[in-house]
Amino acid sequence: LSIYACHGDASGTFCAGAFLKTPLIYAIMDLLGPIGTWHAASVAGVLLSRKVKPYNDKIKEIFRRKAAEKLKEKYDVFICGHSHAADIVEFTKGQGEKLYLNTGDFGKHHDYVLYESSSGFMLRNLDDSRPPQDARN
Repeated sequence: LSIYACHGDASGTFCAGAFLKTPLIYAIMDLLGPIGTWHAASVAGVLLSRKVKPYNDKIKEIFRRKAAEKLKEKYDVFICGHSHAADIVEFTKGQGEKLYLNTGDFGKHHDYVLYESSSGFMLRNLDDSRPPQDARN
């Protein structure tokens, strides 16, 4: 079983990680110093986390396409997060069974991936009232 696991931040059309590693951002961090950079990042995180994010079918499709690309390479399972919308899809065309799982957002929605040898991969939620998801749900 070959598994590809990633954070998922480079799956969309805009990669914040690439922007944050630009020379301009490094220069600003140098000016602020470690403590100023920490405070700026903390404030930005709070402000950004309050924003209502439009996670819809278009976003799910972007992540599913990225998963399909990787699954065509050599992987059997593609696991990522970052979309803030949990998702699970089973691909069966031409390559045998392949599986895509997106944990969505553990911090807000409490979704996570679970593997059990008897039943395979599942999306679960810490809230016991929600049933586990598998590719057939």
